Amino acid sequence: MGRSLLIRTNDFPYHVRIRSNNREWFYLPIEEVWEIFTFQLQETATKHNLDIYCFTLMNNHYHLLFKTPDQNIDKALQHLNHQISLAIGKKANRINRIFGTRYKWSIVQTENYLLRVYRYIYQNPIRAGICEKVEVYPYNSLNSSLKSKNIIDNLDKIGAVFDKNNLTLLNWLNEKQGEDHYKQTKKGLQKKFFDPVFKRKY
Repeated sequence: MGRSLLIRTNDFPYHVRIRSNNREWFYLPIEEVWEIFTFQLQETATKHNLDIYCFTLMNNHYHLLFKTPDQNIDKALQHLNHQISLAIGKKANRINRIFGTRYKWSIVQTENYLLRVYRYIYQNPIRAGICEKVEVYPYNSLNSSLKSKNIIDNLDKIGAVFDKNNLTLLNWLNEKQGEDHYKQTKKGLQKKFFDPVFKRKY
């Protein structure tokens, strides 16, 4: 089966996910991988004019939510993933591929859906049993090192419909979601246009 035809848009953000080759870890300590990712993400966002909403790095994959004002998702991600692969390969002394497949993408069209995906991305480490609160996981865009690089996580970008002070935001991000909710969100992200089976308001 061929790859789905890419849809380029500047109207809505994309959720993107890509895994490492054979789902292995990224061959370096995650703190070193984080430095590579954040540097390349900043460089790519500047070079290709990306509007980053949020980002989470896991041991063998990453989640990225962003908008492309120039409708250039293919060029931007080709650059980002290629540069990351080169940097990890060089530092880990590996000649094999770093990423196992091409990135998977889904366009998120509504505010409610965007909030749902936003929280899904941040809760990845919680679901993996790595931490209990999103703010203690150091490898996401809530981390101050990303903010200092001007890759700023900002709920204003997604038109949040609730009080945006930090305590309320963190409470909302840490709100537990049921297993069915998680499965439907994950399934919805496999579609070109994100659409979970059931539609709950947030």
